[in-house]
Amino acid sequence: MKQRAYAAIGLSGVRGDSGRRQTNQIELYLTNLVGRHLPLGVMLRDHSLFDAVDYDPKESPIAEGNDKRFWRAAAAADILSWRKQVLTDLEGKGVLSLDVFPETMTAPLVNRYLEIKARHLL
Repeated sequence: MKQRAYAAIGLSGVRGDSGRRQTNQIELYLTNLVGRHLPLGVMLRDHSLFDAVDYDPKESPIAEGNDKRFWRAAAAADILSWRKQVLTDLEGKGVLSLDVFPETMTAPLVNRYLEIKARHLL
């Protein structure tokens, strides 16, 4: 019996058309591993995106010159929505996923590995 490998690949969720093409390529690699191996897609969060989405127009009305923050929040929300869709698509294709900030990645990654071992998936 051949052993399965646990393959964790990080996705930075890079922006723009080239970033989306790169992410699509990584999705293809991960989905090709399903079955023979146990792939894990790790989407690394970007603090600037999450901070931008926290914009509350009630606290800083657009009339006060904060319209750039409003549009930045809208763009960040679009990117975060795309990221969520990438993770949902991966999970639907049998790829495990993890969505974490880089500085807090270690514990969730180890916990996911321990969960996999406990479920005898490897």
